[in-house]
Amino acid sequence: MFLTFIVGPLLPLSPRDVCQRFTAANSLKAAKTYSGTRLWPALEVRFAYKEGAALKIRCDLLDEAEAPPDLGGYFVACRCYGQPKDQVAFLLDGVFHLRNIDGD
Repeated sequence: MFLTFIVGPLLPLSPRDVCQRFTAANSLKAAKTYSGTRLWPALEVRFAYKEGAALKIRCDLLDEAEAPPDLGGYFVACRCYGQPKDQVAFLLDGVFHLRNIDGD
């Protein structure tokens, strides 16, 4: 019990947990918490889509592995899909590349 309530919240999130929280974010502020500043312009577009209606995208996390040493970090593969209103549905396979930049 002690580990669950006291130590558990102090442990860093796993790469998969970070990706799950990022893809589940329902606001720009929440998404920015789990991303680097270089991604913020794209997030602003996503959450401002169609005059205030956020673009609904579902992402399934598929696999994960450490990135090669020359790249560093961790990879989490994903498959994202959605259908913007009155537009063609899309399917996108991609990879999240997580790196520890500031020690968090």
